Amino acid sequence: MAFRQAVEARLARQTTDDPSAFASSLDDVERSFDLDERASAFVWACVVVAVDPMMYPHLIAVSGVDGRRGLTPAAYAALTGMAERDVMELAYWLSQTPSLVRFGLLERDVAEFLPIATPYRASARLVAHVVGGRASP
Repeated sequence: MAFRQAVEARLARQTTDDPSAFASSLDDVERSFDLDERASAFVWACVVVAVDPMMYPHLIAVSGVDGRRGLTPAAYAALTGMAERDVMELAYWLSQTPSLVRFGLLERDVAEFLPIATPYRASARLVAHVVGGRASP
C-alpha cells in the first residue's frame, strides 16, 4: 500500500514523505538472486502491480493500454522518479536476461519491444511466494 501511495503522490506532482515506500521487501529473493537495490526495487514494483488492483489505473495512465502487459522500465521510472541513468542501467540489466527472468520468476513479454519499453510481470510463483510469506491466519 505504501508503494501505491507514493506513486499516487508522485503522479499528483507531490513529493513523497517516505522514499522507502519504493523499497523492496523481497529479502530472500534478493539474497538468492544477488539483486542490487535497483533491481530489487523493480522486481518489488512488478509484484505490487500484480497484486494491488489500485495500481492498474496508474500504470495505464503512464503506459497506456500497453500497461496491461506488465511494468516497463520506462513506466517504472515515471511512477517512481528514478534517475535517467539508473533506469538505463536497469533496462540494460534486464536485457541481459538475468537469472530471475531465465527461471521464470520475472516474466518478460515476448513481443519485440525496445529494452526500455519491454513489459515485465511477476510470475504467479513469485507472487505466491511473496504473498504467502506475508499472509496472516
